[in-house]
Amino acid sequence: MTTIKLTPNERRKYAFTFLKEHTKFLEKIRMEGVIGNKVYCWNGTIALVVTVEEETEKVYAEIDNEVKIMFFRDLNID
Repeated sequence: MTTIKLTPNERRKYAFTFLKEHTKFLEKIRMEGVIGNKVYCWNGTIALVVTVEEETEKVYAEIDNEVKIMFFRDLNID
């Protein structure tokens, strides 16, 4: 199995697209930084941590006390 390696900007794109699918405050979200496989986001009120897993090719975060998961292939990245 080939392991892909994502750049911080690619992680931000996956995180942004993931949040676009699962939240309603998209235009207010700022991508504050990337550390490891976690993208830290802020909308002025709520801090979100979106995890981008390369090996399993999935993106997930806890939103509204529920873990939401999407796979890379399910995200349409512009």
